[in-house]
Amino acid sequence: MWRRCARRQVNTGQLSWQRLMAGAFLSASDYVLAQQRRREMIAAVEPFQECRCQFAAAHQLQAWTPFNITGHPAVSLMTGLSRSGLLLSMQLVGPVFGETLVLEVAAAYEQCTEWRSLRPWAIST
Repeated sequence: MWRRCARRQVNTGQLSWQRLMAGAFLSASDYVLAQQRRREMIAAVEPFQECRCQFAAAHQLQAWTPFNITGHPAVSLMTGLSRSGLLLSMQLVGPVFGETLVLEVAAAYEQCTEWRSLRPWAIST
């Protein structure tokens, strides 16, 4: 199978290929361990199950990564622009299977603020 995948590399984007290759070298025990860690992460964010929605700081490029792993829906929302014109944002996180709620709250936030009409300086010039 490895040789067949190697021949098809030209049909795959670079990022996809890198991710596929990272997974190609994981053993079954690595996968089981990763699933155990995932269950631990889900247990650690259990308070989200009791909340309808929660806001979190979105200060990192991949702030949503923990929620991708645990299955909690999350959306990043613009909260303004810094003095230098960079986007500022927050993250709205909901309970598992709470996608509708998260999107409704996000839409309501955007309707109540002017941020949706602003553009960073690099785009607006």
